[in-house]
Amino acid sequence: MRSTSLLSIAGFAGTVLSASVLLSGGTIIAFDEATKSLSVIRDGALLVTDDRIAGLYNEAYPEDIPDDTEVVDCTHKIISPGFIDTHRHGWQTAFKTLGSNTTLADYFHTWSSPAGGHLFAAEDVYDGQLAGLLEAINAGVTTTLDHAHTMWSSDRAEAGLEASIESGARVVWAPAIDPTPAYPFADQIKDWKEWNKRSFPDDLVTLGIAYDGWDVGVPEHTNAVAQLIKDAKPPVLTIHWLGGVWPIDSSPQLVHSHGVLNTSTAVVFSHGPGLTVASANLLRSTNQFLSITPESEMHYGHGHTYSHHILDQAALGVDTHLTFSTDIITQARLWLQRTRSRLFDEVLDHWDIPAKNPSEFISHLETN
Repeated sequence: MRSTSLLSIAGFAGTVLSASVLLSGGTIIAFDEATKSLSVIRDGALLVTDDRIAGLYNEAYPEDIPDDTEVVDCTHKIISPGFIDTHRHGWQTAFKTLGSNTTLADYFHTWSSPAGGHLFAAEDVYDGQLAGLLEAINAGVTTTLDHAHTMWSSDRAEAGLEASIESGARVVWAPAIDPTPAYPFADQIKDWKEWNKRSFPDDLVTLGIAYDGWDVGVPEHTNAVAQLIKDAKPPVLTIHWLGGVWPIDSSPQLVHSHGVLNTSTAVVFSHGPGLTVASANLLRSTNQFLSITPESEMHYGHGHTYSHHILDQAALGVDTHLTFSTDIITQARLWLQRTRSRLFDEVLDHWDIPAKNPSEFISHLETN
C-alpha cells in the first residue's frame, strides 16, 4: 500500500458531511504536481476527511485510514475533480427552451439583462438562480463563477445572492454593476460594499464583481469601479469581452489602462473572439484569464477563432444555460472537436495527413 502524495484533486470535497469517507475501487482522474500532467489511478481509493482530500491510494482498501471511515464502493465508476464553470448566468433558468434559434444580436434585446428586468420579481430571480445552480451541481460542477446581471433593484440582486447561498454550491457571485434609473450607480456600489462586509455560511459563496462598461460606460463610473477594485480587492472580476466585428470591446488592453490587471484580483474575460497576439501576451504577462464557452460562442455567433492559442490562460464555461447544454463535459467535447477540426483542416488544405490528436489538455480546461 502506498499513498501517492504528489497527486492532488481540487474542488472535489466541498460538501462531504462524514468525518472520513473512503471512495474505494474506482478509476481516479488525478493531477501530478511533479509532471503537471494527468495521472489515472485504476482500482484506487480516495480518502476525504471533513471537507478535505486526505489521501490518494493505488489500491482500493488501504490500511492506514481512520477506524470510523465510511467506505463507498465506487467500482466501475470514475472519480473526477469537480468541474468549474467559469461563466454562467444562473438566473436565466426560466427562459429554458425559448432561445433555440437565437443569435447574439437577438439575445441582447430578448433574453439578456436589460430585456429581463421588467419581467422578473425577486422571487423569480431566486428561483431561477437556485434551479440553475442545482442543475450545475447535478452535472458535476462544484464551482461556478456567476456573472449576475440582475442588478435591476436591491431586492432582486439580493435574491440572487441568497439563492447562491441556499444552493450549497461553491459560487463566486459577481453582481454586474450596470446602473438603471430604478437602481442608480451610487446605490449599486453602496449595496456591493455592504455585501462585501458579510460573511457567508461555510465560506462556499464568495463575492466577486462584474463590470462591462469599460468601453461604453460613463467614464466617471468606470473610474469608480476601477478604484473600488483596487481598494476592496475582490478575488474575481469578470468581464464580457467581444471585440472584432462586435461594437462592445472591453479588451485586456483597455482594462489594463485603468490599472486593474496588475492588482491581486483575478480577472476573467468571457468569450474573447477579438483575441489578438497583443491581448494574449497581455493576459499571460499579467496572469489573467479567458473563459471559453464553446456551445454559446457557436450558437450565438460570437466566434472563437483564436482561443486555442491561449489554452495556458483559459478555462471553460456554460454561459446562458437557457439555450443549450448545461454541463461542462459537453462543452469540453464540443470545443475539443471544433478545435481538432479547425487544426486538421489547416493540415488537409496542404494535402498533408494529420499526425497528432492530443486530448489531455481538455481536462485542465474543465477543472481550472
